[in-house]
Amino acid sequence: MITFDIVASGAPQVKGCKWTAKVRGSADPAFLIGETVPYKDGDGQHRGLYQPSLSKLPKLYYDRQAAVGAIGLWAHFIWPTVTAEGGGHHLVLNTYDRARFTFGFYQLAAHTPKDNLILLFRALLALPKAADYFPDLRLVDGKVWRTGDDGVAYPLEAETQVHRPNGKVETQLVAFMSYLNPDTTSAGETEALNGAKLMHWLLHDPLAVEASVKVAFGIMHRKIRAAAQQYGLAGKDPRLAIWVSDITHQSRGVGKIPAALAKPDLAAQLKALSVIGIEDYPERCATVAGKIDQLKAEGVFQGVTLGDAKLPLT
Repeated sequence: MITFDIVASGAPQVKGCKWTAKVRGSADPAFLIGETVPYKDGDGQHRGLYQPSLSKLPKLYYDRQAAVGAIGLWAHFIWPTVTAEGGGHHLVLNTYDRARFTFGFYQLAAHTPKDNLILLFRALLALPKAADYFPDLRLVDGKVWRTGDDGVAYPLEAETQVHRPNGKVETQLVAFMSYLNPDTTSAGETEALNGAKLMHWLLHDPLAVEASVKVAFGIMHRKIRAAAQQYGLAGKDPRLAIWVSDITHQSRGVGKIPAALAKPDLAAQLKALSVIGIEDYPERCATVAGKIDQLKAEGVFQGVTLGDAKLPLT
């Protein structure tokens, strides 16, 4: 089992307090996990960790050329979104919002049942090094369970109906969220430790990186299959689908997609999709647009349409 020493460089709840981790008994230097940040949304006042500068993290970026071997041209298809999500960095972490814990280059959140971060944990716990990092977790019939300090095992995938302060009712994985980050009102050692475990695991195990890529691809592919059917994208230019995939993944202005796709030609459709949400997310829209332009310049999807043999929907 790999153990970590977690250090907060000052008052833990003060904005900018840096949290670092060091493998106990190792000569390897400590690495940055994140910094304390306050955050307020419709669910109240939160406090947790974020990473204001990816350049200060250990370097581990998504390699789309390497990923082609595992997922084909989809490795390029997903690239604009993963770049917009967190610079394509595999170790992106935040624990400050209502999801409590979000991790990875595709930014997988902990609160959603049967989706996102829980799927990554299922994949990681099937790997040989799982017990080195999460010895208290195991898979039971493909689902994530935890064995507590009292020796009693319980499921982390139990679904709970949560009444949010904004009046909405949402199904969440409260046990899983609480395991990763027990207190959303403060930054704490538990969330820092769990972040350190995941970061170190991916840094030192190529199988963990491969699992992360495959999980992200599976989520994206499932959603684009549904979108292709809903919006009639099969047989069309992949760039349309990249925009729809990114808009859907971020949940920005999804209702505007049909009108954008109803424009009279491809150029107008691409332009209309590119400005959905631009008022609130100009940097993201610009990033996605830039990467799509680069893919076109590279000729990655030359002669390819969504749903053909090179970008299959099955």
